[in-house]
Amino acid sequence: MKEAVHQRALELGFDDCRITTATPPDHAVEFQKWIAQKQHGEMGYLERNAYKRVNPQEVLPGAKSVVVLATSYHLSECQMTNDKWTRENAGDNSIRHSSFVIQPIARYARFKDYHDVIGERLKQLTGFLNERGGEGTRSL
Repeated sequence: MKEAVHQRALELGFDDCRITTATPPDHAVEFQKWIAQKQHGEMGYLERNAYKRVNPQEVLPGAKSVVVLATSYHLSECQMTNDKWTRENAGDNSIRHSSFVIQPIARYARFKDYHDVIGERLKQLTGFLNERGGEGTRSL
């Protein structure tokens, strides 16, 4: 089942997929200290739901496994060209679209809101999991 989940995640456009236990992470204590020291800057949501990040059972009681997914903001030169984006020149980080030039900005700010993009992929992966085992997928 793990390999099928991994393969489906890649097909949906995720860059990586790993599966781990639904136990508190090894670095939960360090994370809690980091939050207590206000090292999270303006990311208030990290503090508001920190208890969920250090105990997956707070999110889904009885869960045995957690599917962890990764998506990169990086675009290869090929991807930029195929999407009508090209490098202005090798000397600066400007990117040229067919009708305008963008100066260097954060990668996540260049595209659709990742919540919308990833949210749709997550729905599809959830559907896949439900089709494959429903309640039986609580432990991958």
